[in-house]
Amino acid sequence: MSGTIISELGIPSHPLRHPPSPPLTLEQALSLPNSSLNDRPRTPRTPRNLSISGRDALSSQSRSTRTIRADTGTPRRSRESQIFQPTAIHLPFILAYDSELLAKQFTLIEKDALLEVDWKELVELNWSQADADVKDWVELLNSRDIKGVEVVVARFNLVYSWARSEIVMTKSADERARAIVKLIHIAAHARQMHNYATMYQITIALLTADIARLRKTWELVSLAEMGTFKELEALVQPVRNFHNLRTEMEKVTGESGCIPFVGLFTHDLILNAQRPPWIHFTQPDMPPLVNFERHRMTAAIVKRLLRLIEASHKYSFVAVDGVCERCLWISALNDDEIRGLSKGIE
Repeated sequence: MSGTIISELGIPSHPLRHPPSPPLTLEQALSLPNSSLNDRPRTPRTPRNLSISGRDALSSQSRSTRTIRADTGTPRRSRESQIFQPTAIHLPFILAYDSELLAKQFTLIEKDALLEVDWKELVELNWSQADADVKDWVELLNSRDIKGVEVVVARFNLVYSWARSEIVMTKSADERARAIVKLIHIAAHARQMHNYATMYQITIALLTADIARLRKTWELVSLAEMGTFKELEALVQPVRNFHNLRTEMEKVTGESGCIPFVGLFTHDLILNAQRPPWIHFTQPDMPPLVNFERHRMTAAIVKRLLRLIEASHKYSFVAVDGVCERCLWISALNDDEIRGLSKGIE
């Protein structure tokens, strides 16, 4: 596959499917001695104002997160009841870059993911159920071969978890508030670019209970930023079958780029497939008829999605060396760790 987003950076096609020498995964980091972790080179190079990169921070977090227990001699509690404390060294890499630039990089990555989607798998509903617990993009690609809609869904789940992880891993309330504001800005820019995938991923991440409960942190977010967030929240609400989001996506013309929220269309296809394929009559002498309405609806749904996927080719953004890689090779904590850190910081 040619023409992918980071071909100019020397990464072989397809970057979403065939990673270069990847950064260390969480599991690999835990199994290495400290000297190896300290000696290994960081890729990409950490900006001057950052103390640690996003991926390295996740590894460090897993190594040094402290579980709070009343007595070291007491039995280990279940993971659901654990409370963690973040380390003081983590600073989200997104704080080092312009929000619009980050939104463009995420848009280019989502554009490449859409290149994997084939109309036949949509019509035949021939895609595997993506793992909702995706926590590392490199680990996922190395563990099994994913393609098509599964690539899009897996990327969606990972970005959603990554955004939550970046917030709860940040110890300082001021820095957490800055991270939330930065994510709001990225989502707002993504919406302006008609990148509804990134916009939706980040917005629902900020709406989850583990993030919404951080009241002291949210109090540091200005009213203007909260107003922007409320607009995003209204757009992703599932009221009337996501009426607001559907209406906005339908307004996109073929003259501008668009990254659709594919989940709406796969949901529609699955619901439509539950319609009976045949129409049976009560009279015993009348043969059943093909339910052409079912097939017509399938064709209409696929056609609308393909129109928006075709619009994604209109983007002419440039992948920025050192930034695009960070947006691509992201990792996240699992739900239990996010929940524990959320309880630990507030």
